[in-house]
Amino acid sequence: MTAVARVTALTLLLLIIAIPAHAAEMTMSLDNVAVNTCDTSWTEGSCELMVVDTIVEDFLPGFCSWLPLAEEVALMGARLVIDVSALDGVDWIEVDVTEFSGDGHTRLFAYEEGSNVLVNFVMSFYDGSETFQTLMMDVAGSKLGTIAVSAQGARVSEVRLSGFDLVSTEYSSWTAMKSRW
Repeated sequence: MTAVARVTALTLLLLIIAIPAHAAEMTMSLDNVAVNTCDTSWTEGSCELMVVDTIVEDFLPGFCSWLPLAEEVALMGARLVIDVSALDGVDWIEVDVTEFSGDGHTRLFAYEEGSNVLVNFVMSFYDGSETFQTLMMDVAGSKLGTIAVSAQGARVSEVRLSGFDLVSTEYSSWTAMKSRW
């Protein structure tokens, strides 16, 4: 092998190693939600969303009070449930919230497909005034059925699902899918 061939081969190898893998991302922006009643579903991408009564896992169970706003939804004692069973390869969940109630009053849950087995959950923090934050959860290796955002007093503006092997198991449009990098 000539010196030029070695340099070329080495350069190609370094380029392959240096190029990062891109995770696919599905974004659900909760702007202009057309429904405004509990237990009424709507669809974004391959996911079905619905606001339902809070349950025992939530800060305060038994309520379904929410309001769709221009660029977000306000949960004032409600649970936003997102059916993600039509997706495979979800590794990471991020939810943008503005907490205005108290520490731990907003919670993000992930459940296994076909069951109510909890995979993971995270809680918000509150610093005495409206606090914008991104609730993040690593769910790599889990086959998710639903995720839920429960809040006693928070606005939810966006939900992002990402994964290196994120694919829809349904035949639907992926207009909301984009690369994060």
